[in-house]
Amino acid sequence: MAIYYINVLVTGPKEVGKTSYINRTITGHFTNTNNNNNVLEYNSNKGKVYINFVDENDSTSSIDYTILMLNNIKNIDEWVKETSPDVICFTKNDINENKLTYDDINELFSKNINTLKYEISSKSQYNLEKPVLTILKKHLHTDEVFYVNN
Repeated sequence: MAIYYINVLVTGPKEVGKTSYINRTITGHFTNTNNNNNVLEYNSNKGKVYINFVDENDSTSSIDYTILMLNNIKNIDEWVKETSPDVICFTKNDINENKLTYDDINELFSKNINTLKYEISSKSQYNLEKPVLTILKKHLHTDEVFYVNN
């Protein structure tokens, strides 16, 4: 089986859940304490994958995060054009105050922006695997990627 190494840049404003997402994805625990190990080891049907979550610009993919509140995403078209993320994650979907619906989010995007968008929650693990699978599909050049248990 093949071995793949992918660097993923995680960007977004302060306190939107980037560290919590990385920790939950790697360790399975919900915490906002910075973890020294930012590498996810992943067994897929295409081989072993190591995803290194980085915070500098030497990455091959990016995941952008924001909180699902209107004041954070009113200029989202400009932001997406500047950063060109592979995936956009709207976090803290379990907070009901000022929450936008997925339809509201789609209305804010122009038709020419094809970036995949997911509502996620590190706390409840809602849709947590979808951003990683999206990046794997892109880098392995196939839609036929899935988790394999050891």
